[in-house]
Amino acid sequence: MKSGIFIGRFQPVHQGHIHAIGIAASQVDKLYIFIGSANQCRSIKNPWTFQERKSMLRTKLRNANLHNYEIVPLNDYRYSNTQWMSDVRATAEFFEMGIPTLFGHMKDGNDYLTWFPDWKFKSIESQYNINATQIRDKMFEDNCIDMP
Repeated sequence: MKSGIFIGRFQPVHQGHIHAIGIAASQVDKLYIFIGSANQCRSIKNPWTFQERKSMLRTKLRNANLHNYEIVPLNDYRYSNTQWMSDVRATAEFFEMGIPTLFGHMKDGNDYLTWFPDWKFKSIESQYNINATQIRDKMFEDNCIDMP
């Protein structure tokens, strides 16, 4: 079985994510979507919990008629990329993925996509001029949302 991994924080989920996940899911039997920052407290950078992002993602993927995926939490380790990489690999082993294909969009801040040289990598070009940081900034600016 061909397995793939797509890693994102999805703060929030947007159409660019859904487009990229759709491309990745079409190339594998099962796509494992790792939601990063799963252990983070709410903040301006992380306004939604893992469960909230998982729910948003499932709704949008269902609407896009995508079903061959599993959503997995992925913790952050502020000072240890090595621990983070170890967790990603351990999760791949737990799900018996063999050598998965890692999917992603190369951009500033996505250097983790190069941290698994023994895995296949497929770059997905962005089709949307959108990113979650801009969405969050606009939400907080327009709605004056206060975080707890």
